[in-house]
Amino acid sequence: MSNPMSEHSPVAPQPPAYAPQAMTPPHDGAVTQNTFLAQSAYEDRKKSVGIGYVLWFFFGAFGAHRFYLKQTGTAVAMLVISLTLVGLIVTAIWALVDAFLIPGMADRVNGEIKRDVFGRHGIAA
Repeated sequence: MSNPMSEHSPVAPQPPAYAPQAMTPPHDGAVTQNTFLAQSAYEDRKKSVGIGYVLWFFFGAFGAHRFYLKQTGTAVAMLVISLTLVGLIVTAIWALVDAFLIPGMADRVNGEIKRDVFGRHGIAA
């Protein structure tokens, strides 16, 4: 006796789960080479909070930490203002406040760097 299901409902071929050349197939969490390259490039370019604090400690009144953390406009302002004695006092207070802001500045610039690097590799960050 034949199977009645096979006569009445033929099974159509199923499309692949992904278009072979349109996107990378799923790897169950495995890191692709492209992701590895993007992460490696990000690690090379990201800014360190520790280096930011070292620059702040030695050259904070001159805005060195802000130059490092890509806050160029305010870094130039700190540098120009610190050229006078009164300005040096003002920037010393400004630098003291910056001690609390450095981690946030580093997070912001690292987020920008990550979006840029991963975007260049075609990966959403």
